[in-house]
Amino acid sequence: TPVADLLALHDATVLLATDQGIIRLVPQGDVYVTDPVTENIATAVHRLALAGDHIYTAADGGLYISLRQGRTWQRYADTPALPFHAVAPCPLWGACHALMAGSDAGMLFTPDDNLQPWRWLPGLYPLRTESVVASPAYDSDGTLFAGTEEGVFRSADRGITWQRLPTGDPPGHDAVFRAVRLSPAYATDGTVFASYEDRTLAQTALYRSADRGQTWTMFPAVAGGTALAVSPAFPVDRTVFFGRGDRVFKSTDAGATWTSYPVAD
Repeated sequence: TPVADLLALHDATVLLATDQGIIRLVPQGDVYVTDPVTENIATAVHRLALAGDHIYTAADGGLYISLRQGRTWQRYADTPALPFHAVAPCPLWGACHALMAGSDAGMLFTPDDNLQPWRWLPGLYPLRTESVVASPAYDSDGTLFAGTEEGVFRSADRGITWQRLPTGDPPGHDAVFRAVRLSPAYATDGTVFASYEDRTLAQTALYRSADRGQTWTMFPAVAGGTALAVSPAFPVDRTVFFGRGDRVFKSTDAGATWTSYPVAD
């Protein structure tokens, strides 16, 4: 079963986002066993996000939430039943309860999913949004990034207005920025990563910026897909990971060179 995303919970439970809904794995001795999901998601699932004791997911059938560690799922009634590809909570959960989500029709936002309804972000015109990420200091700087079929966008005012960043990808190509990730020290190092797929040339690449998206360096023939992760200790270890097919790739020099590791025989 293709796995688009995974999430490890505090009790060592692992949730898998698959094309057949959520798979919940629990540790039993030295192995993991499947724990039934009694109210599952009937469509393909693309992203998982944890915030406090809430788990959010973006799926082809819409936005969903679980309050029971992924055992049951409910769709947000005030969101459209559109394909969603990304969901991101405020990194400072507790002080901030904002949520952002990317869909085929643009981006949705709520300042607090307990108290305020979801609404379309007005600054980003409707287009397929594959990835959305909030600055680690979102509560103070209000910065969001979005990966789309039209490029990488940045907002510095909580999504009210957006700027398309000058990545330098070839114009006129059928291409998409599938994943955007930030350094945990983004406030000081300004580092942004974006995985890129040029479907016209059947090529993939990784873009990196060290000045909040104003200029970019492209590393060709790497990355691809949405499985892109930055180490929590990135300012020290400079480590980035991505997954493609049956291999995991690791860089310890911020994306300049990569080592490949098979995950299946």
